[in-house]
Amino acid sequence: MLNKDGLLEPYRSNKVEITGKHLKINGEKMPKAIFQKYKDIYQESTGAPLTKGSKMVFDVEGKPSKRKVKTF
Repeated sequence: MLNKDGLLEPYRSNKVEITGKHLKINGEKMPKAIFQKYKDIYQESTGAPLTKGSKMVFDVEGKPSKRKVKTF
């Protein structure tokens, strides 16, 4: 989904951080609507809530997206 939405840099490792308060990709804080979308996806797929004290950090390899610009 991150690739499809054009949020990742292609052909490189992208650092993604999601907490109960924000979503950052490569250190750039994403808009609230994007954060809420991915927070909902995370919670639905894991069954675990993201609270204020939660923090998930992972690396995602970027692939080319058909979108030319970010979705926000």
